[in-house]
Amino acid sequence: MQYIDVDIEDSPTVEFAVPIPRHRADRLLTVGAVAGSICLIATVLALVFGVRPMIFETGSMAPTIPTGSLGLSHSVTAASIQQGDVVSVIRDDGVRVTHRVASVDGRTGNSVSLTLRGDANDVADSHTYVVTEVDRVFGTVPLLGYIAAWLKNPYTLALQALAILLLLAVAFAPKPGWRNSPAGRRLLAGTAATLVVALGASTVHGTGDAHALTGQATATGAVTAGRPANPTSFTCNNITVSLLGIIGLFSSVELSWPNPAGNSQYQYELAFPGGEVEVLDASTLANPATFRVQGGLLQTLIALLLGGGTFSVRLTNTVGEFRSVSYLSQTIRSTTTLELPAGIKCVTQGTVNGPAGAAAFRAAPESAPGSPDSADPGASENSEAEPVETVETKTSETAQLPDGGTLSDAGDYAYYESGGKVTIRSAETGEREYEGRFSSNSEIRWLPETSTLEITDPDGTMTTVERDGNRWTETVVEPAAAGTKAPTEDRDAPSDSTPTPAATSVPSADEPAES
Repeated sequence: MQYIDVDIEDSPTVEFAVPIPRHRADRLLTVGAVAGSICLIATVLALVFGVRPMIFETGSMAPTIPTGSLGLSHSVTAASIQQGDVVSVIRDDGVRVTHRVASVDGRTGNSVSLTLRGDANDVADSHTYVVTEVDRVFGTVPLLGYIAAWLKNPYTLALQALAILLLLAVAFAPKPGWRNSPAGRRLLAGTAATLVVALGASTVHGTGDAHALTGQATATGAVTAGRPANPTSFTCNNITVSLLGIIGLFSSVELSWPNPAGNSQYQYELAFPGGEVEVLDASTLANPATFRVQGGLLQTLIALLLGGGTFSVRLTNTVGEFRSVSYLSQTIRSTTTLELPAGIKCVTQGTVNGPAGAAAFRAAPESAPGSPDSADPGASENSEAEPVETVETKTSETAQLPDGGTLSDAGDYAYYESGGKVTIRSAETGEREYEGRFSSNSEIRWLPETSTLEITDPDGTMTTVERDGNRWTETVVEPAAAGTKAPTEDRDAPSDSTPTPAATSVPSADEPAES
């Protein structure tokens, strides 16, 4: 018998092997892994070289840097700043300003005085910035700021987390040997990269957010600041947003209002639902001022899933701790399921105007209460408040005060304290009538059987806040300096008593004077 040796291969040759199809999902996973790797490398480079992203939320630098651009900056010493550089600084009140250097005014040691001006503004900023280091912008990408703003939204982050969980569920599927396949390894790499992208997106806003700083200041003399004028008009316009060259991809909203030169010391407060507030410095804005509500991917998803919804945006003028008597509001809605382009739109496109005559509230200095006979006749013009028109506001007949307040013995007012901010509200209307800042360790109490509030700072400074006509006034009593005598009412009479600290009565400027 003859035997023939035959070699049998364990696997078929390439020519006879069954082709394994390359699925479209497999290609998408590969693209995701590559994109995630790029983002990971970019994140590491940004951390190593100190690069900080920032979003340009206003048009003060247009047309050079349009609204919605993403800027890249890094920290440099102030001595290296030259005229024409675009820098980002933080003012004393905590507001971040990103403008071009108009002039370098002086150098003292390692500090430099800078005058900034937005490219779209006719005049330079009213503030002079004395800095030792700044963030210099070295590059910007148009429209990318919108994507960064969408990604940083908590709802968008929730969607990203759901996507990550889905990828993890697929990655750890119990199919034998699946994770060791090429597709499985790519999916695991893509999942890790996606996680890095999501975490990076949650902080991409970087230095774009500006938060107000709080502090305690001690001052003597008269207070001359007053309540800002009311907003005169507030306009809502529908716009379309282009992305990646696709025109009209999303629907968004642009808000605008007058910003005259006389408002250069103002800040505009835009209040959104959920307690979110955008504070814009008037000196950094053009006239009229504009603000584009970030509408796009998030609103599109909500509109498609839920079929719409509405919310209001309120505009209030502020100067320091003082707010305008009234505010203006516009109502915005999400588009319906079948409405294109998807996003957000004005409920009523156009302008709302403030009440006539309501923009002239100003607080004028006045003499100490209880001493009209001792006032200087020559200063009578400064001692009387300018007549103003009365603006009637509709209030609820059953106004309810917020929780956490302390009622006065008279029961007509309640005070609230939070982090050193003291607020007085009317028990009748529930409206805020006074606001001031003091040390968070101050002792606060209503004087017995009155509606006069007494605040005692840790250093002994005592401030009483009481209602005087249509306004609240502050009387500040500072601790007497050692070895000094305070003036008494009878200057000729000898006195052996302990010197009494002098009291300075100043208007709080939180309410208009009586006409």
